Amino acid sequence: MIIGEMGENSRYTAKYAEWRRQWWKETLGEDLRESRVLLPAKDYPRAMALASDLGTRLPLLLGQLVVSQLDFLDEAPSPTTVSVPGPPEQSDSDRGADLRRLIFASQFPGDTASTRMRLSAIVDHIASEVARGCRPTARQITNLLNAPSNQVDALCRLLEARGMLDRTRTPGVSPGKSAKVLSIREDAADRLQAAHHAATGRVITLDD
Repeated sequence: MIIGEMGENSRYTAKYAEWRRQWWKETLGEDLRESRVLLPAKDYPRAMALASDLGTRLPLLLGQLVVSQLDFLDEAPSPTTVSVPGPPEQSDSDRGADLRRLIFASQFPGDTASTRMRLSAIVDHIASEVARGCRPTARQITNLLNAPSNQVDALCRLLEARGMLDRTRTPGVSPGKSAKVLSIREDAADRLQAAHHAATGRVITLDD
């Protein structure tokens, strides 16, 4: 009986190993490289839950988070940076509309049409609230949708990881309480394009 169980376990292990090799082969392609990431044990369940909420694989999610942080470090101004006046800033509404088109046309590994629609809806809401002079938070969106807070938080974290969203701890959002206020980054479109190129090897193209 024990020998039979061992044989069954060996077949299962071999089948899983073959499935895993095939998944890596299909996912990596020519533009991605495999790398190991070591997470603290206490943070691993959080990362797994975020990947599950977003409907993507943990290795892909961690890669996107790393690339986003690298882009942020690359773009950090040096002490000798000279400020040069640029073109007039977009309004929050215009920025939200541009991001919606880019999100719809994006092809991040693991994203589904449902994921893109949810991300776009979050961006639209934040842009609309900021344009009205409000200070949107993940909790406000959760209450508005009557949705699980972990789902809304996961979407906001993904937008932040892809460079579109800032979450700033702000006092007095409600009486006696602080909260992380959500805002669309001024360079959100450029950072989204950079994250997409890092994940897929391609920029997002829009059909006129």
